[in-house]
Amino acid sequence: PTALVKGASQDQLGGAYVIARHLAGFVGQLDLITPDFRSVYGGELDGRIQHRFYTQGHIIKERLYDPNLNTKIFEIKHYHLPQGYEHPYALSGYDVVIVADFGHDMLSQSAAARFSALETYVAVMAQTNSSNLGFNRIDKYPSAQLYCIDTKEMKLCLNLNEPVNWA
Repeated sequence: PTALVKGASQDQLGGAYVIARHLAGFVGQLDLITPDFRSVYGGELDGRIQHRFYTQGHIIKERLYDPNLNTKIFEIKHYHLPQGYEHPYALSGYDVVIVADFGHDMLSQSAAARFSALETYVAVMAQTNSSNLGFNRIDKYPSAQLYCIDTKEMKLCLNLNEPVNWA
């Protein structure tokens, strides 16, 4: 049998940009420190966000969806990122620093320690996904005022391999 794929292509910014676009709706100033993705994204950037690009790099994810079920069938990831690059920006003048670590090796152990040493409110989301399962744990960040994780990420940090009873 031969599979026939019909559909359209759609470019969209993901991850940290989605978080920044949401936050920009209710904060006075928002700076997004991120790799420079403009070479592969020709769309309009949100004017409410101060973009601080620190290196070239991007990830392109190609996803095949079943349009009838609106379900992802598979995904191919193309990585074009430097690993463990340390951005040059000072972070001490911010009221809140939100770290969105999606596990693409962009944030090293030393970068995590730098965030943890800040004397400001630090919120960290270190995501476990199919590309980094078990290798992007939240405990890479020794100190933060807020950690955002799901049950699977908590179980990885605690080395639990059994169901969690939330009752």
